[in-house]
Amino acid sequence: MSQVGTLSVAITGDNSGLNSAIQGADHQLGGFRETVGKIGVAIAGVFAVKKIADFVSNSIKLFTEFESATSTMFASMGRILTDEEKDRIIADIREISEAYGIAAVEVTRAADSITDLGVPVEELNAFLATSAELAKVLGTDIGATAPALARTIQGLGGDWERLTEVADTFFAVADAGQVEIGQLETTFAKLLPVAKDMGLPFSDLAAHVTAVAQQGIPARTAISGLQGALDELSDTKSKIGELFQTLTGTSFTEFIAAGHSLGEAFAVLRTNAEETGTPVTQLFTNIEAGKMVLATTGEQARLVNA
Repeated sequence: MSQVGTLSVAITGDNSGLNSAIQGADHQLGGFRETVGKIGVAIAGVFAVKKIADFVSNSIKLFTEFESATSTMFASMGRILTDEEKDRIIADIREISEAYGIAAVEVTRAADSITDLGVPVEELNAFLATSAELAKVLGTDIGATAPALARTIQGLGGDWERLTEVADTFFAVADAGQVEIGQLETTFAKLLPVAKDMGLPFSDLAAHVTAVAQQGIPARTAISGLQGALDELSDTKSKIGELFQTLTGTSFTEFIAAGHSLGEAFAVLRTNAEETGTPVTQLFTNIEAGKMVLATTGEQARLVNA
C-alpha cells in the first residue's frame, strides 16, 4: 500500500472528507468505503497516520465494534424489529453521536443498557438525547447518565413518560453545584421508597432538593437533610413527630395523605419556631434536617415554588 506521509483525517459523521482522502488508494479500500457509507457512524477525533493501511486498520476496528454493539442492542430489545425500525434507530444514534461528539459505539452501548432496564424502543431516542445532554452538563459519559435516569424512573413505577420531569430535576441540581451522576441516582434511590410510602409526589421532593442545591448547599447534604426530616416527622414517637401532631392535630403521614404538600408541613414547623423562639435546627435530632426546613421555608419558599 502506498505511503502518504502524515495524514490527518477528522471523521465527524460527514464522510465526504474521508472519501476524497482515500480516493486514490488501493482497491482494498473499496469495501471499507462501502461500509462507511452504509453505517454512516460518527467518530470524533483526529487521526495522524503515516500509512493508509494503519488508518484503515484502526477505522475498520471501530466500525466492527459499532456493528457488534448494534447487533447486541437489537437482540436485547425484546422483540423482532423491522428493517425500517433498525434504520431509524441507527440514524438516531448517528445524529446524537454527531451532535455531542460521542463515539457511536458508546451511544449504542448506552442504548443497550437502558433497553435492558425496560426503556421501550419508542422512548429510546429521547432517552439517549437527554442522557447525552446530561453527560455534557456533568462532564461524564452517556454510559453513566442513561442507566441512572432509567433506574430512577424505574423507582417511580416505570412510567417512561416522566423522563423530562426526572431529567429536569437532575439538570437543576447539576447546574446548582458540583455533583456526580452516581450521587444523583443514589439520592433519589433512597428518597423514592420513603416518599412513596408517605404518598409524597416526586415533584415535591424534586422541588425541595433543587431549591436547596440552588443555595449552594451540596446535593449530598441536601439529601441527608431531607431524608432525615422525613424519617423523624413520620415517626409519631419522635420529638418532632409529636410536636407536629400537636400543632396540626394529625400525624405527618396523615397530613400529607390529606393533600398537603411537604412545603406546608415545613412551614408549620418554621412558624412554630419563630413564635416560640426555638431554632428549627433544635427541633430535629438530625441537624441537617433542621437546615433543610430553614432552607425551604420563609423567603426561601419561593425557590421551592418557582
